[in-house]
Amino acid sequence: MRYALLLLVTLLVFGSASDYLGRRRVILAALAMAAGACGLFLAARGAGMLFAARALHGAAVGTASSALGAALIDLQPEGSGIAPVATTAASLLGLAAGALGTSALVQYGPAPTRLIWWLLLGAFLAAAAAVLAMPETAQARPGVLASLRPRVAVPRQARRTFGMALPCLIAVWMISGFYLTGTAVAGAGFGTAMLGAFRTVSARATPGQRASLIAAYFIVSYAAFSIPVVVAGVATTHFGLHRTALVYCTVIAVLAAVAAGSLISRRRSMAVRLRTASHAIYELVATPAVRYQEYCVPFQVDRIVELLICSFDCFFRDANGPENRRARPPGWSRSARTGSAATCLPAAGTCG
Repeated sequence: MRYALLLLVTLLVFGSASDYLGRRRVILAALAMAAGACGLFLAARGAGMLFAARALHGAAVGTASSALGAALIDLQPEGSGIAPVATTAASLLGLAAGALGTSALVQYGPAPTRLIWWLLLGAFLAAAAAVLAMPETAQARPGVLASLRPRVAVPRQARRTFGMALPCLIAVWMISGFYLTGTAVAGAGFGTAMLGAFRTVSARATPGQRASLIAAYFIVSYAAFSIPVVVAGVATTHFGLHRTALVYCTVIAVLAAVAAGSLISRRRSMAVRLRTASHAIYELVATPAVRYQEYCVPFQVDRIVELLICSFDCFFRDANGPENRRARPPGWSRSARTGSAATCLPAAGTCG
């Protein structure tokens, strides 16, 4: 419980710190805390030291989560989607490898209560060396003290998408916190849902907002991982395991249904916008006056292609986040008030 509590508090306070201090500084601080936690585990002679070590470990994970996620997105090649995959896969593989590897070392390795901490300490030192060699992707800027106010910071342009992903995140992390039958099926759904939610949400932030948005993502994830299962544990003592499991599974099913409904609604909305954009493009290209007056020659294909690109961009300019908006061709104008495809026309006097 101390681990989850310190992790959530750290995300609330330091989740957006790397947007202001830089990614490398925050990641190195997290690795230093993780190494310190290993030292406390090695030196522990009682329950107090173990609790302190576990709490420091939680603070280290909370500090690193948003900074690492943002750094991977910063470093991925333009147009690539590898960062969300790497973040999701690393989290899940780390949980699995940690559980299996630690169990094997405790069962078959020497010094069962110490070897794992020495190995992790060496891994953290190697990771620190790798981070020092990594280019800095977020330059320091003022405002770090204001960012330390505990909050869940979701950029305005990402709030709708984040709200749509919220039921999905809560449902999948509630599954992971409560062991159920059908684990293989639940695990497959957990991985794909987590990846889809992270990919969709992380694309909505500008580079200077990535850490805060990813912190919000992990706050919801770890809260859903820890709080419901504690509530379920208390409920089990009063109502029994069977009733508690039924209610727990019902809540998960409702959340999954809400998430699926939101996704279907969004797809239908995008289809309507696509038909509207296509109709506007048809009118612009097919109207003889526009084709003659704006293109001067009926079949200047390059102009028509630019018109198609600009018109679609008017309707889908926010689909992949504000930093991915397509640059407007020189001489083009668009009404900032309406965003109508009818205003995606070349400036006058551009025909030769």
